[in-house]
Amino acid sequence: MRESAQTTIPELRDVRNRLYEKFDISRQDSELAVRYVRSFLDAKKKAPGDLIILPQIADWAWHELILDTAGYRSLCVRTFGYVLPHVKESDCGWLRDAFSGSMVMFRENYGLELGDRPEDWLDAGWDRPSYRLRVPVDRDLASTQSIDQDHSTLFPRFFDRLFEWLPARLVERFNLSDVEAACAVRIYAGNLLALADGSFTWSLPPLGGLGRIAWEEHALWVERYAADCQLVLGRALDHKPNQATLIQ
Repeated sequence: MRESAQTTIPELRDVRNRLYEKFDISRQDSELAVRYVRSFLDAKKKAPGDLIILPQIADWAWHELILDTAGYRSLCVRTFGYVLPHVKESDCGWLRDAFSGSMVMFRENYGLELGDRPEDWLDAGWDRPSYRLRVPVDRDLASTQSIDQDHSTLFPRFFDRLFEWLPARLVERFNLSDVEAACAVRIYAGNLLALADGSFTWSLPPLGGLGRIAWEEHALWVERYAADCQLVLGRALDHKPNQATLIQ
């Protein structure tokens, strides 16, 4: 019997709209991706211990939900009583098996089929991990000059270790060069350092810029992001999609 997530999970229209605006996909696929996410949340509520893996486009929709960090936290607490983690993926054979089982579950329990480009819905991002963005990333490396050089000696001792996983993620997801990815992390880390010591003002990374995509990829690793913000800032740092001001 097919289940329905209609009465238990919000419709997530804002996620659908942001997904379509950000990624080069059809409106139909943005609608379908949100249906997958709503069904995923409903299934996790009913069977919290089950490993459920979303197809890549639906995972992008989950990303957009997570990037409203305060809203995601509130939704999860209301739905599950805790914040549902999203982690940096690993490509393991047993995860591929779990993905195949998840797709069967989505079809049999929720009536979800494949979208406009079926091959996209049969990939969880391991074979083609890059985002298919509608608007390319702004690769303005000159923005790295905004980082206060007085703090540069702190980066190798602390931030380079803290974010050692992040440059490779940016290379993989955004097709950046190693230099661009390192610059992106340095911009973001410089802003965190500014916020932490209060010696100068956080310069909010612009939407679509290198520093912003580093911030967003950090935020997607939900548990680690919360722990890192607590470690560096002593509090949460909320991110709001498409917002050009910092949420204090």
